[in-house]
Amino acid sequence: MAAIVVKNPFKYEDDRGNTIECDVPVGELVSVLIRGRNNRLTIKGGARKRELKIMFDCDDAVCTIKDNAFRGKIRLGQGCRVVIGKGVTCTGPCFVSTAEESAVEIGDDCMIASRNEIRADDAHPIFSVETGRRTNMPRSIHIGAHVWLAAGAVVLGGSRIGSGSVVGLGSIVKGTVPNNCVVAGSPARVVRRDCAWERPHLSLTKPYLKPDASSVRKSRYWAMTGDPEPPKPTKEALSKISRSHPEEAIKLVESYLEASRLDAKRIPAYIDWYYARALVACGRSGEAVPFLRMVTTKKPLHQAAKSLLEKFGGEV
Repeated sequence: MAAIVVKNPFKYEDDRGNTIECDVPVGELVSVLIRGRNNRLTIKGGARKRELKIMFDCDDAVCTIKDNAFRGKIRLGQGCRVVIGKGVTCTGPCFVSTAEESAVEIGDDCMIASRNEIRADDAHPIFSVETGRRTNMPRSIHIGAHVWLAAGAVVLGGSRIGSGSVVGLGSIVKGTVPNNCVVAGSPARVVRRDCAWERPHLSLTKPYLKPDASSVRKSRYWAMTGDPEPPKPTKEALSKISRSHPEEAIKLVESYLEASRLDAKRIPAYIDWYYARALVACGRSGEAVPFLRMVTTKKPLHQAAKSLLEKFGGEV
């Protein structure tokens, strides 16, 4: 299938089911490369003043760019989704990458510096030599509103950044960042809490001395730092990967359990079930038995859990 290049997109539709919808012709600095089918691009606002390239590598992807000043490259793989919020700015080009049904969401009023990358995937697969299974499946990224990514900061798959936070120079985010804090390092760690940032440049915006908050107009993103709410694995995601990529399902559940610190009785039964099923698939049936028992306690009519429990010598 030949690739299609659309420059200065406005309204576009082809016989492959690909569509582009823009408020106005967005200019010659914008190009769209389409290799697949049934992809959809929406660009809000006026003409773009900086270079922007969107690449639909596969099928069934959706990209929404709201009224903002984002610049750079966006790559969408099979069934992927990218949303870039209102008022987002970039000092230099930013690279956003998704693959294999992952998503990237960037909230409103984010400030992205230069040499930044936001990558839900690793671009190439890595496999376990022992089992042959993938070990680096893509994971979606969520960046809240009014987040500042300093120069060279990178956000990797599975990350969630709370609103109002700052990611320091050259930092690599891999995990959950709470709201209204500063993180720095590789991997990024919280170095300051209960803080807020504003857009006025120190030397380009008066007053040229800004010793306290009275020197700026406060945005609505001033808040005390809260404990981040860990993302709960969805039933659909666990159902899909607990058989095809059980090691990935185990990592996903264990990360959630470690972050949430929930009492065993408060863990949803479906998480117990798919975790147990993944453990069995990895030959760790002994470790699965306690979780199978929890499933049958919470859901007495769960026949599949009862069957596995009987198979591996547990008492129902």
